[in-house]
Amino acid sequence: MPTQVNSDIIGVHEKLLLYGLGGSGKTFTAGTMPGNVYFIVFGGPNEVKTLMSNDFRKKHPEKKDKIWFDYAVEEIGARGHFKSATAYDMACDLLDDALESERKGDFQFDSVVIDSATGLRRFGMNKAIEVNFHRATGGTKTSLQRLRDENIIIPGDNDWMSEMSLTTQFMDWVFRLPKHICVCTHEWQVKSRNRTTGDTTITSRLPLFTGKNREEIPAMFDNVWHIKPRNTGRGIVAEAVTVADEFTFAKTRMGGILAPLERDPDLTKLIAKMRKGAEE
Repeated sequence: MPTQVNSDIIGVHEKLLLYGLGGSGKTFTAGTMPGNVYFIVFGGPNEVKTLMSNDFRKKHPEKKDKIWFDYAVEEIGARGHFKSATAYDMACDLLDDALESERKGDFQFDSVVIDSATGLRRFGMNKAIEVNFHRATGGTKTSLQRLRDENIIIPGDNDWMSEMSLTTQFMDWVFRLPKHICVCTHEWQVKSRNRTTGDTTITSRLPLFTGKNREEIPAMFDNVWHIKPRNTGRGIVAEAVTVADEFTFAKTRMGGILAPLERDPDLTKLIAKMRKGAEE
């Protein structure tokens, strides 16, 4: 028998995609996800320093001892490029290990944060370049090897397609976990240029993914919010744009409950607000 639409589907496992410029407050906001929060960081541990800032600890004392993280990095060679593209698989193994630890009762978490999909894409590209290089033959491989000898790594069409596939697979996996999910990524700015003055104008802002993923991955999420900083005169706070405007892509299925602009967003409170609003 079909299930009647009711508020039970709201707030159980919410999936959010936050995007914005570097320093806009994405990690700060993601740290407010419900319960124990597990961060998978695509980069060094410095990426989560903001969660130990005085600003975060004062605003969110309830998150003390409730945030955990693992991080994946590439091993860098003497000339500045990765020795072997292992970071993408490392991130997958870390998530597997965290889920296994939970199954054993060693560790429990309610929310998963991917910080950030920008790093996921970069590590996926590294793996794609390495795999496709080893599969190349003949003159193609010789040409690629000559470039690699000079530390020049140029992604080809197959590399871009492979990165998109790896990113989609990882996002599909995470999205289906029975957890609250928050994915952070940077923004892609579409610009137009005035030929007379040379000035450029931003015509739209979108989550930063490659090619068709720029449309398909955000389509997975019920809530896609643009995060931007705002100077209050007493400091910088983040603002979450939850409804699209002429230039900025954003969306929520909880229109009329969430404000079009949520100031200093606390995701635990906003998820509770969505549930309460659906029950009224």
